[in-house]
Amino acid sequence: MTYRNKHDSSGKCGEIGEKVEKLFVSVLKRKDPKARVGTSQEDLFGKIDVVSPKYGGTYDVKAKKKVSRSNAEAQDEFIWIEYQNVQGTRGWLFGDADFIAFERENDFVVIPRNDLIKVCKLLVDKDRFVVEGKYALYKMYQRKGRKDLLTMIKMSDIVGLSNVEIMEK
Repeated sequence: MTYRNKHDSSGKCGEIGEKVEKLFVSVLKRKDPKARVGTSQEDLFGKIDVVSPKYGGTYDVKAKKKVSRSNAEAQDEFIWIEYQNVQGTRGWLFGDADFIAFERENDFVVIPRNDLIKVCKLLVDKDRFVVEGKYALYKMYQRKGRKDLLTMIKMSDIVGLSNVEIMEK
């Protein structure tokens, strides 16, 4: 059963996430036939969506997102980064996954989570807050009535890094 956050009133976000996780597993199985979707416990407590026994790696998979709710379509030019989740606890950036896999139209961009933390430390001004998500590029944003802390970076900030892997769908 798909996890459904209380703020996901239609359940659509959870369904999209689960679909993208399954797609990533099928892509990863080309390299590791024993790759699998993480258990609900691994996901809930460690923010781990996918496990690869062959490579000893764990992955948190992120579907393409809209920049703001008013956008018609999800895009892959900007990445939302979660420092703190809606409950006010550690966001997925500080989860236990070894890698973060970002979905794009034709592939997944996979970066070691610790390297993504380093990129965010360099680019994000954690002391500057904005009140609308569309202005969150390299700044902190908290949605009204929630305890989350988010920022946005450009996909191009990570794609050229030597430790990033592009995995075709």
